[in-house]
Amino acid sequence: MRRLIIVAARGMVVKPSPMRSAPAGLTISGTGQGRVSFQLFDPRQRSDRAYGRPTRNPRPQPRIRFMDVAFDPRIPLFRQPQPAPAAPALEEDDTVNAKPLGRRLAAIKRALEDLPRQARRLARWRARPIEARRPRLATPLRLGSPPGRRSRPTHEVHEILNECHWLARTVPVPETS
Repeated sequence: MRRLIIVAARGMVVKPSPMRSAPAGLTISGTGQGRVSFQLFDPRQRSDRAYGRPTRNPRPQPRIRFMDVAFDPRIPLFRQPQPAPAAPALEEDDTVNAKPLGRRLAAIKRALEDLPRQARRLARWRARPIEARRPRLATPLRLGSPPGRRSRPTHEVHEILNECHWLARTVPVPETS
């Protein structure tokens, strides 16, 4: 869907929308379940995970190598850790929460019903300078192959995805200089 929007926005020229500040005293409340809109940008891949690096610093370990103390159960160092309780096994008929999937499908349906509007949204984002963009990206697509790509297509959908990705990648970037 994202690649279709990029192809639809090809050559579209719009004026960048002015940056507006929020009114004073405005607070955002609620559960965030209101508007359903399609995300125009591929989620970015974490570069530190790609190379097997830990995402957080390792926790500090005690530097005590030897204690000249006999076993004493009152000292926390000698207590045996309790094993974590086993997670209950999922049965075949168990249900899972489908609300996030339903919201995503609703957003895709709305985007498909009004593709020109989504293309204008993307064109307005592209018209802004990179410093003013949210998120600050040069392209809405992530680097590399698209999600779900297969090196050997086994279904017609995989070939369509490859074609859409190629069309989206060959969109000329407008010059803003």
